[in-house]
Amino acid sequence: MEKKINLEEFANGALSEKINQALREVTNNVQDPNTNAKAKRKITCTFTFSPTEQRDLVAASIDVKTSTAPSLGIATAFVMGKDVDTNEVDFREYSNQVRGQLSINDYKQVSEQIHSFTGGNKQEVTDEMVDPDTGEIIEADQVNNVVDLRAAR
Repeated sequence: MEKKINLEEFANGALSEKINQALREVTNNVQDPNTNAKAKRKITCTFTFSPTEQRDLVAASIDVKTSTAPSLGIATAFVMGKDVDTNEVDFREYSNQVRGQLSINDYKQVSEQIHSFTGGNKQEVTDEMVDPDTGEIIEADQVNNVVDLRAAR
C-alpha cells in the first residue's frame, strides 16, 4: 500500500500556509480595479529535491510563486515648448482648463456651499444681515418674520 503525504501537514504546515498566502495575493489582484480584469493569474508550486550521494537522504525545497496581472498604465498628455527668453524647455500636463482656474461647475459648488452655510439668501456682513441678491440690510426684527399685508390696513 502506498504512503500518502498530507499536504496540510507537509513541512509543519508551511506549504499550506504559503499556498493560502498565494491564493490571497491572487484574489486581491483579481479584485484590484487598477488591473486588467481578463488577465490570467497563476500560482506555481515548485518542489526541488536534492538527494545525497548515498541516496538515503533527500533535501527538499518548496517554492510557491504567483503570477498576477500588472497595474494598468495611466495615460496623460503634456504640452511642451521652449521659452523664447531663457531657451529652457517648459512642459505642463495638458488639460482643457488652466490649473488653479475656477470653472463654472466649481463656482456653482462654492456658491452652494456658501448658500447652505449662511442659511439661505442672507449673509452676515460685520454685524448686519445682508440679502446678497438685493444688497438690502435686513433688520434683526425682519429675520424670519412674515408680514401680513391684509392686517396692515
